[in-house]
Amino acid sequence: MDFDCWTGIKIGTKPCTIVEKIRYKEKTSDDVWTEYKLITNDTNAHIWLSITDDGLSCIISSSAGNNVPKGYRLHDSGTEVVTGVWGDTDAAVGDETRYEQYESADGKNTFFVEHWNGSRSSSQGGKIAAATIIADTDTGTRQKIQAIYRRSGLRKFFTEVGAGLAGVCVILLLSVGSDFDTR
Repeated sequence: MDFDCWTGIKIGTKPCTIVEKIRYKEKTSDDVWTEYKLITNDTNAHIWLSITDDGLSCIISSSAGNNVPKGYRLHDSGTEVVTGVWGDTDAAVGDETRYEQYESADGKNTFFVEHWNGSRSSSQGGKIAAATIIADTDTGTRQKIQAIYRRSGLRKFFTEVGAGLAGVCVILLLSVGSDFDTR
């Protein structure tokens, strides 16, 4: 089970669009998994879908506080290495971070902790059946979200270019002004 960025999927009946995809490998083993950052099409909330073992294990989660819930036990920990990135992400191939994965006593719910650049981020969620994840063929919603992301990226680009040009203009004005003062 593998999806591309800007692909629409449904988790149960909830339509989502993939805006980020990161592939990881455990540094000390052959374990690999893919995390997808999704935007829910109805509320624009950000959630994460983690898929391991070619779909045998799927977990949906969202941002959470940093305290491990009571009754959860450490299930796995190590160092994850980014091996692939797609979409709207700050991650880069080769990035590494420590992680911990905790599970509830019944094994159905999870709590993740990652330590990126000295800061700790956490997410909490639960395991879902791969059969509940299907491709969403409604491309209209996907194109709308993609256009919003592109527009916000262009807005950022033009803001940065405008700020740079303004800086150059100020420097030119100061240097021209200093030439007149010396004459």
